[in-house]
Amino acid sequence: MAEALKKQGATKVFLYVTHGQFNYGFYELKESIDHIYCTNSYKDIDDDFVTQFKLEGL
Repeated sequence: MAEALKKQGATKVFLYVTHGQFNYGFYELKESIDHIYCTNSYKDIDDDFVTQFKLEGL
């Protein structure tokens, strides 16, 4: 989907998710997505490719 958006003229594509598990890492996503935004509802992620919004009480 991100590649299709870029073919249509999008200069950047961001992924917003609520409960990001990313069990297989970010390798494939980094090929077409520019940045990921998610919460820490599943786990804390330490990667510059991801911005996490911290939920209280987790």
